[in-house]
Amino acid sequence: MFDFNKRLMEFDWNDGQAYTVEYKIKQDGYELKNTAKVGEMNNGQKVGLESKVKFNVKEFGGLDAECKIKNNGEVVGELKSDYLKQFEGFDGVQLAGKMTAGAKTAPL
Repeated sequence: MFDFNKRLMEFDWNDGQAYTVEYKIKQDGYELKNTAKVGEMNNGQKVGLESKVKFNVKEFGGLDAECKIKNNGEVVGELKSDYLKQFEGFDGVQLAGKMTAGAKTAPL
């Protein structure tokens, strides 16, 4: 019961959210999460949809990746890798990248 209440309070209910539906799948190396939010606005309702995929790979020194797609066309991707740690002198070096495309950014 306490875990349910904690997850319930993690959502921002003060932002006019009327309903939130979340569907999450966790498997061996990945997580898929789909979220639908319905909010109240002055002239009607606002609907937001989001899909997020996370996965990690242990080969090649480790790789963590995340991709998020929103209903406004925005796509955000992040990638982190510890591949260089296997070489001498690169102990504290991590490869990282971020990609953003969508309605509020310049085209690639």
